[in-house]
Amino acid sequence: MVVSAIVLLLPFFLLPIAYALVATVTILIVIILIDASRNKILFLMSIRNVIRRPGTTALVLGGLMIGTAIISASFVVGDTMDNMITDQVTKGMGQVDFELQTVNVGTVVFYNNSEIAPLASNISSTAHVRAVDSLLISSKPLQDVRTQLFSPNVVIVGMDSKAISDFGGLVDQNGSSIDSAPVVGTVILNQKAAVDLNAKAGDQIVIFSPKSGDKNYSMLVTVSSIVTADRFGGFNSNANVFMDLVQAQTLTNQTGNVNTVFVSIEPMGSDAFAYSSQVRNDIKGSIADTMPGSGMDIQLDKKDMLDSGRSSLSQFTDMFFVLGSFSVIAGILLIVNIFTMLGEERKSEMGMSRAIGMKKTHLRKLFVYEGLVYACIAAGIGMIVGVLMADVIILGISGMPMFGDVNLSNYFTFSFFSLAISFAAGFIITIVTVYFVTRRISNLNIVRAIRNIPEPPVKKEDKKAFRMGLGLFALGLLLMLFGISGKSLAPAASGLSIMCISLGLLLRRFIGDRAAWVIAGLLVLFVWLPKGDFKIFDYPSGIEMLIVSGLFMIVACLLIVMFNSKLFVSFFTSIFRFKNGYRAVIKTSISYPLKAHFRTGISIFIFAIVIFTITALSMMTGMIGVGIDKMVNETSGGFDVIGFSGAPIPYDPWEHVNNTIGPLQMGNISVMESLSTTNVMINYLNTDKNGTVEAKSFTYMVTGVAASFNKLGNYPLTAYNS
Repeated sequence: MVVSAIVLLLPFFLLPIAYALVATVTILIVIILIDASRNKILFLMSIRNVIRRPGTTALVLGGLMIGTAIISASFVVGDTMDNMITDQVTKGMGQVDFELQTVNVGTVVFYNNSEIAPLASNISSTAHVRAVDSLLISSKPLQDVRTQLFSPNVVIVGMDSKAISDFGGLVDQNGSSIDSAPVVGTVILNQKAAVDLNAKAGDQIVIFSPKSGDKNYSMLVTVSSIVTADRFGGFNSNANVFMDLVQAQTLTNQTGNVNTVFVSIEPMGSDAFAYSSQVRNDIKGSIADTMPGSGMDIQLDKKDMLDSGRSSLSQFTDMFFVLGSFSVIAGILLIVNIFTMLGEERKSEMGMSRAIGMKKTHLRKLFVYEGLVYACIAAGIGMIVGVLMADVIILGISGMPMFGDVNLSNYFTFSFFSLAISFAAGFIITIVTVYFVTRRISNLNIVRAIRNIPEPPVKKEDKKAFRMGLGLFALGLLLMLFGISGKSLAPAASGLSIMCISLGLLLRRFIGDRAAWVIAGLLVLFVWLPKGDFKIFDYPSGIEMLIVSGLFMIVACLLIVMFNSKLFVSFFTSIFRFKNGYRAVIKTSISYPLKAHFRTGISIFIFAIVIFTITALSMMTGMIGVGIDKMVNETSGGFDVIGFSGAPIPYDPWEHVNNTIGPLQMGNISVMESLSTTNVMINYLNTDKNGTVEAKSFTYMVTGVAASFNKLGNYPLTAYNS
């Protein structure tokens, strides 16, 4: 027994958790099968028990697969999210791994080619760097001459043919590769820019680029091609216009200047980011050596963007995991209930088997072998059902605003490894639960089992229950101290709650079951219910507290109800006046399930978890709905359309509206307010936890408003009186 436990735990010390889980399941199945080969009769009996009751077997498998299905769906949703993030970032960066710029008060600083050349040369000479190129990137307003559609914020990317080739090239709508910069007088639009302008190849585009003393300066160019978002075409997920570097310098009045450096690194086999950290440090060193004090820094890092994207979607996957955890817990309790009922159903049969010589260990092995068959089949079915569930979930959430115009269902995927982990997790949950349940079932009295007589209640003086209470109290104390040392609410409050529950086992020998368990339940509720400004543990918490608090409050309420069942029955029959005949029926129908406290308690617990989950979902849905309306009302200020431009608008908005034919024309718009914005840098002194004072700064957008803005809008600018 000890050797088997060591062998099963050994993978967790040698391998990552995911691999260890699969290895442990494999070892566990091998150990059980080896043991079954030595007890062939018991193994055949377990197979017979599975086959001879098809209805019961179907019920058991349906209950056992719930946990595996939820776990499998969670992993598949995670794989799909990761696939989407990877694809979006890869499209948005092409083969660019690092983007270097100097940003000063929200504006990108330009440098002469002679200043950038030493930096580019230094970076390109470092190990594992594949390509380094200088570019010009700027935001400008555009208008299509044919469609008259205007886009106020399109990214102009000025680059030479070498840069286009180095960073993946472009792909036109016919699938042809473009590895050279467009000739002077022409530009290439990506699909996003083309959709905004409803442009097509051959259209003439006006690029507005106000210069000092000439606010109406613009450049007329022709669209030579429209490219897809593949390779470099979807750079930064923006609407992009690609043009020759020299032409871009002329457009922006930055002759001979650039403001961006792109760096691409070598992959190591299939790992594209193996050298990312090393190259990042080398780039930092190169900047310090060649451009000290310039402010040049890494503004975009593909690996960081991937990590950040995965982190931003982790809230959604965490919420799915939280809600799924309740189903997994309900599935575990369902397994306990199912095998307890199987034990009750076969009680006489097991009593007779014991009477003719079967030992407790044989009885346990019989159920474990049967559990092995159930676990393997249920985990396999649950794994497949989880994939189907995940597909439905992905289809359902594809249209959520958080995903923008990305169709998440197009990224549906799952890995063999995720399915293997799901199978392993579901199998372990089932087989471990079955093992501990069978230990309880096997401890039957032969005479009572044969005669099918209920087990007597545990005496108040029972030493085993008291020792169990002491062990539970010690476990709770250790968990609470661990939470206190780490200032984490979940383990601290959970440990205190376990200590409160242990009082039911400790106090019952002095004041009886009912009083002891009611006190334990009330104390657990006191730990978790709001207490105004008073907090037992004033520690930060995460979304996991929804699981922890829900479970402990359900347990507390269940203890109070189960040990006061007679009072509830009496209260129910007293309040509702039934006819004499129905009164007896009602009392019998309520009292009968309350005789089997364990099974009934688990059944109620499962239903309570389901209701708790539905209630939590309803509350969250309601809060989100109210929050969205409130946010829209507060941020809109009564205006129906709010637009932003990354570049100065070269015309009067009212004049443009007056000359427009269509929905956006004079008479359809009652109020229009123009605002000016600019970025400022705010410097401040920050004191860290060690008392070290450090000068820091951040960029902030300042908006200039007139008195009319306060009068026309519903923003709370009551202090603005001028």
